[in-house]
Amino acid sequence: MKQQDRIVTFFQLYEEERNSSIVPQSVAEWLSRSRLAVGDYHYAVLLPNGTVTAHGDNRHGQCNTSSWRDIVKIAAGANHTVGLKGDGTVVAVGDNRNGQCNVSVWRDITDIYAENDMTFAIDQKGTLKAIAASDPTKKERNPHHGNHEIPGMPSIPSPGKDFLVDRFGSGVVVNQYIGDAATVVIPHVINGKKVDGIGFNAFGTFSDIREVVFSRDLSIVGNSVCEDCRRLERVWYLCAAPIPDSAFSGCVSLSDVYLADGVTGIGRKAFRSCPSLKTIFIPDSVLAIAPDAFDASITFRCSQGSYAAQFASLHGIKRIFNVYVGLSMMCYTIKKE
Repeated sequence: MKQQDRIVTFFQLYEEERNSSIVPQSVAEWLSRSRLAVGDYHYAVLLPNGTVTAHGDNRHGQCNTSSWRDIVKIAAGANHTVGLKGDGTVVAVGDNRNGQCNVSVWRDITDIYAENDMTFAIDQKGTLKAIAASDPTKKERNPHHGNHEIPGMPSIPSPGKDFLVDRFGSGVVVNQYIGDAATVVIPHVINGKKVDGIGFNAFGTFSDIREVVFSRDLSIVGNSVCEDCRRLERVWYLCAAPIPDSAFSGCVSLSDVYLADGVTGIGRKAFRSCPSLKTIFIPDSVLAIAPDAFDASITFRCSQGSYAAQFASLHGIKRIFNVYVGLSMMCYTIKKE
């Protein structure tokens, strides 16, 4: 689904609810009375009347919430959606390969939470209930939920032979891309070793790259990783590693950048001399931006009150406020300054 389609769907949802019952008369007010829950590539909205509507990737049935009633709270894992009912029972739909939707026996529940392939609840006695095939102390994504699930994003990993690597602990770090493809998807594994990082200027000598996907498992991204890739047009940055200094500096054709929630910082000159990049979504997880990270002509799409909004105000950057619910393609504009 295209970004524009999702924005239209979101506002149609508001209009349909506004026209069918007594609800707030502005989108902002309606949002403030609604609740959002966000999975990897789907989202759910708890409406004031206790029903839930869900949109996005539905390959596991995680959006099949239309029959839910009397819902007081919702939560979302990677590919499942959970609802707490007013009577203290719980409902769930979606991926159940690890039993994360087996919640029908729970009673007297007062709170719920979901993440990845895990579902948690607290009952009236304060007892924690959990369905967690994964280690709940770890924040890593379930490996079953890979890059291929993002609509519109290249899904086939580039072959390992296209990369020069060095050992890094039990895994490897890519030092240089030596392939000839225009689209590069950094693989999770090369020669049986987990790819933990991308080294300094790894793509800087390859001038024909048009699109690159940084997989979510990367923990290290080196400075100048794509500096002066003059034909680079699109970047999918799914990992939580901070965007390093001069990462995309001089990428004169770069026009689309998708940052996953979890990115914590943007380094010096990361997007300088990128005249084609007019607007960028900044997730709420970003808590540090170098003063010279962007050209002066950039416009931020960000949440009101976020670090990015404060940074933009301080540095005279234009802002468009959004309700941020995951990847940039799932952001919805509610106010413009």
